Amino acid sequence: MSLLKSFLPSIAPKVQGWIEEQRAKHIGGARVLTDGEHERLAGYFPDAALTAARVKTVQRIENPPFLEGLLKQAAFFGIRVQFDFNGVSGITFVDCILVKEKAPSADLLFHEMVHVEQYRQLGTEGFVQAYVRGMVDGGLVYERIPLEAIASEMTARFAAGEKFNVADELAASLRARGYLQDDNTGRQGKC
Repeated sequence: MSLLKSFLPSIAPKVQGWIEEQRAKHIGGARVLTDGEHERLAGYFPDAALTAARVKTVQRIENPPFLEGLLKQAAFFGIRVQFDFNGVSGITFVDCILVKEKAPSADLLFHEMVHVEQYRQLGTEGFVQAYVRGMVDGGLVYERIPLEAIASEMTARFAAGEKFNVADELAASLRARGYLQDDNTGRQGKC
C-alpha cells in the first residue's frame, strides 16, 4: 500500500474538486429535511447541521470522472479495487445528501447526517484528506475507511434506539484518530 500512499497528494485535490462540483450541481434542487426527519434526528445532531442539510433524490449516483483512471493505475500495480458509486444508496457532498430512495430510511439518513457532521467538524479539505487516507490505509475496502466505520457504528447504535450526541462523540473519535486537533478552531483536519 505504500505505492498507493504516493498517489495521495494527487488524488485528494481531485476528490475535493469533485465533491465541490457535485455539491454545486445538486444543492439547488435539494430539499430541507422534512419536519419528521428533523424531529427524528434532533436528539442526535446539532440544530445547525440539521438546518444546513439538504436532501435530493437521484436515479443514480455517478462515479467521479477520475475513478476509472485511478482503478486502471491500481490494476497496473496489481491492486484490485471494487469501488463503484453506482451501487451506493446515498452519498454526502458537504451538506448535500443524494439518495436513491424518494423517502430515505431513517438509518440511511442518519448515516449520511453523520457525514454532514464530519464535514462540519473537519471542513471539506480535512474530510477529504481523512477519507482518502482512510481508503488507502484500509486497503481500499469501504468498511475499513475510518469515517465510514464511525458512521456505520453510530448508525447501528441509532437503529438500536440508543441516545447519544453525535457531535460530541464524533469530535472525540476524530481527535483520537488524529483527524482533529484541539486548538480552539474546532476544524483543523490533520492526516
